[in-house]
Amino acid sequence: MKKTFINGAFMLLSLAASAQLKVTVKSFDLESINKNKGWNLYSGFTDAGGNTIIKLGQPKCDQTTSAGVVTTYGVAWDFEELTFDKELNYLKSTPKNFENSAEALKYENVLGKTYSASNISFNAGASINELTANDFGKTFVIPTAGLTGVSKISLARIESEVKAIMNNKGTAPIGCNQYPILNVLSSESITEEKGQKWMHIKSFPQINHAVSFFQVDGEGYPKGKMNYVLRRFNGNLEKDKKLHLVFEYNNTIQILDVTKQDGSKDYVLISQTSNKYAPKGLEIKASDFAEIIYIDGNSLEIKFKESIKLPYSKWFARETVVTNDGAVLVFGPISNKNDYLEMPGSALTIADAKIFKNIVNDPKNSPNLLVLKINNNKVESIVLNTVEDAKKVTHIIGGSNKKSSGIPVFNYPSTAENSNAFSIIRKNNRRIYTKGNKIIFCYQALIEGSTSKPPTLGDMTVAIFDNTGKIEKMFLVPESDFANYEEYFNANNSKMYWLTYDYVTLNKETMPCVYEAKKVPNMIATIPQLSVIDLTGNTASDIQKITSEEWGIDAKNPVVANTENEIIFQGKSTSKKAKDSELVLIRVEK
Repeated sequence: MKKTFINGAFMLLSLAASAQLKVTVKSFDLESINKNKGWNLYSGFTDAGGNTIIKLGQPKCDQTTSAGVVTTYGVAWDFEELTFDKELNYLKSTPKNFENSAEALKYENVLGKTYSASNISFNAGASINELTANDFGKTFVIPTAGLTGVSKISLARIESEVKAIMNNKGTAPIGCNQYPILNVLSSESITEEKGQKWMHIKSFPQINHAVSFFQVDGEGYPKGKMNYVLRRFNGNLEKDKKLHLVFEYNNTIQILDVTKQDGSKDYVLISQTSNKYAPKGLEIKASDFAEIIYIDGNSLEIKFKESIKLPYSKWFARETVVTNDGAVLVFGPISNKNDYLEMPGSALTIADAKIFKNIVNDPKNSPNLLVLKINNNKVESIVLNTVEDAKKVTHIIGGSNKKSSGIPVFNYPSTAENSNAFSIIRKNNRRIYTKGNKIIFCYQALIEGSTSKPPTLGDMTVAIFDNTGKIEKMFLVPESDFANYEEYFNANNSKMYWLTYDYVTLNKETMPCVYEAKKVPNMIATIPQLSVIDLTGNTASDIQKITSEEWGIDAKNPVVANTENEIIFQGKSTSKKAKDSELVLIRVEK
């Protein structure tokens, strides 16, 4: 059965120029090929002939029940590739079968686009977040926790664990599922010598090695000074390289990794002064003093060290970006005054603890954005972006029925995702792009919040910076509820197609940022809102909502194809007259 809901064009008024986007919508009854029950929508693609391929999939459990005991052996996966022609007419179905999840992951992200692996080792207190299907089966070198904190370095492999899904009474299995886990294979102590105190600050897990940063004190280290160690462990958990840093002034250090264009990593340390709890005899420098140390990630040798004066104190460095010409930009919120960092009082001062842990987003105390540019082994520029600077270049995109605060926010939220067929939990995230001489940040503004207080959600934001980190333009789509976004670029990167997604209209919110299906059975549905941003002139079209009362877009895998000429969405019918088995395809011509 084929049914066309909409086959026409809508007018999209652009601030730069009038543009016309043609939206074509067609549906296909999955029941006609017996793929309506138990089959879930996954991703898709466009083949060499211009046909659109939709992936349907379902897990197949291998389990037995004997004397009330459920034994689950594994999960196989069945997929069907549905082929539609250029006019979105159905052509054929092709089966794809996989014996286990490891094989299926080579084909589709069956464990989720991103996920956090849980731990099965008692002493494995650290997990690796933001994994993807590419990480499955790989072995990482990571720090893990003993009973007294992070005190070991471990080899851990990303594996999976199969669990039975029981009925509501817990008396019979109704299926099974597979979950990523972090299986710790072996561990070694990271403590160096007796009489020393090693406090773990931060680690950078990698496949072949790991680099960990510690604050150290005790025998063998200069007394009355601030001592830090950057230690590298190889794939055999051997300590192969070490950098000892000694500071003559009381400080707090932040360390960030820099992923270079070839995929290798360097490290940048930002040392800021503190006048609190200074060991006797240590110098107290001005509150706006900072020292930048850039370290080669392979040799752990210092490439350069430079003292700088910050515009204000309390710079919370959060992100590094490598520009297309190889320079390194360090982004982070900064205060609007000069006062000293407060550090926790203890025998061994812990950097990145008290003063950093509550900074999820704090526009009140850290409203500005500082960008430091490192180039040719020196600090090339320091750029301060104030809220007033951003207000001058902020544009509220029209076409929304919501109101914007109109206030630009520089924020640094964390990212996590945990989703299934009935709910989606996703903390607001950000993505960064380097396009030509521009740096583009995409995120939803967090008005306030901390690790103990849920944030107030704000506008969807695209912030465009030049290659020094100076704000050029900030676009806001009015929002006050949880939302999400995707972005696509044309062939020459002159236009960005910015899609923001409304979760509230078609779903039931059970708790903040947690939704259950409402309009579409067994599918979290969303409404895309499309704006076209001209990156050459920094202008944007008004929003066009890709919506209808008769269908909703799949929130997990909304876009199945993005080509030079079109974006194709997938979803299900919401019409009471239509069957639950109606697959809907929506094509937007660029």
